[in-house]
Formats: sequence, C-alpha cells, structure tokens
Amino acid sequence: NNNNNNNNNNFVDDEDSEDENIVCGEHYDTGIFTCILISEVPGLEAINRLSEEKDEWLEVEKIDEIKHHLILIMGRKIEMLSKKDCGLKATFHRVVTDPTVRRHSILFFMDLPHKTDD
Repeated sequence: NNNNNNNNNNFVDDEDSEDENIVCGEHYDTGIFTCILISEVPGLEAINRLSEEKDEWLEVEKIDEIKHHLILIMGRKIEMLSKKDCGLKATFHRVVTDPTVRRHSILFFMDLPHKTDD
C-alpha cells in the first residue's frame, strides 16, 4: 500500500484553464495551516468569505495592513481539529500572476504526522 502523501494541496488541473495567468489553481491546503511570507510580486488570492458576492477574490498582497508580513492560510484539517462554532475554516485560494514575471514564495506547511507502512 503506497500512501506517500507529500502533496499538501488539492490542486485543480490547470491544463484545462483558459486563463494562462493562473499559475497555481484554486485549492484548499490539506494540512492544518500554511504560513506564507507575503511576496513583493502580487498574485496570492483568496475567496473573500465576508463579501456578499459569491465568488469575490481578494488580492492578498494588495492589502495595505499586511504588506511585508506573514499570513496564515487555514487548511482542511483545522476544521477537523477545531470546534464547529469557532469560525476556523479552510481558505480557498489560488495564485494569479503574469507568468513572465518571476514570483518567489516562502511557505511553511503545518500538518499532522501521517501513518507510514514501515
């Protein structure tokens, strides 16, 4: 049984995407959370759950209050580990940028240990 689970993300297949600027498709991270150092090149977008519009994407690096900071993106397992009424929900997000512009990301994935067959 090969349960090698090194992929911390649930990615949408971008090959069928008509938008060539989507360099990392819409997804939830599967771990507890992901810590991200904000990039100087915009591109990280998250669904704005506070908006009345259903599919409003929030451009994270363009929010003045969080420039040059770390942010946390909640993963699927945060919902499993927290109480249902505490408000912690997984963050649906993507990266949209000009593919000709170099963009660097520094990420730290926090996850639960997974069972191995060793």
